[in-house]
Amino acid sequence: TPIIPDLLRIVADPRSNRKWPPFTTSGGAATILSATGTNALPALINAIEDPAFSGSQNYVLAAIRDMHPPSAAAARAVPILIRRLSQTNQPHLAAWTLGDLGAEPDLAVPALLACRSSTNYELSTYSLDALNKFLTNRTMVIEALTKCLNNTNPAVSVRAANVLGKFGAPSTGALPLLTNLLSNPQARDAASNAIHGITASLKTNTPTQ
Repeated sequence: TPIIPDLLRIVADPRSNRKWPPFTTSGGAATILSATGTNALPALINAIEDPAFSGSQNYVLAAIRDMHPPSAAAARAVPILIRRLSQTNQPHLAAWTLGDLGAEPDLAVPALLACRSSTNYELSTYSLDALNKFLTNRTMVIEALTKCLNNTNPAVSVRAANVLGKFGAPSTGALPLLTNLLSNPQARDAASNAIHGITASLKTNTPTQ
């Protein structure tokens, strides 16, 4: 714990991006920060919030994800990560981190849903994947994902189908749209898997007579 400030200074130092096999010195320092546990979390959150922090935000976000902090400890990071979704510098990493943290779903889920039709391919797809972590908001997510099945971008419809399948969502509205996707070579596998997941869930949840 006492060396956390020194480790952050290493992450922030541009010279630390020189290769140190198998990764950079910055990456090595970030790995140690994540292994430090939640003692390092406040300092890492301050780093992603501080516009003057000169280091790689990628390493800082990776350290937070690798730490797997409990939701209560991670809650403070959620509003900061949501603000990063609207930034131009790799916002998909913020979406990825929000999903891994799974904290503050009432804030995180609407923010991720708002990114589903982004023109930024990585942001839209990472946001859809992140929604898979928020099972407590299942109804809201299923409704939004079902609408994504009509998206003209195959990458978005495929990701939506994949997440619906993982949810095992008993959504009758999704099934006709997924059936239509079976004729699309790019989406066929995802649609087939989603239909299987949904129908299996419906059978499981059907009360026996």
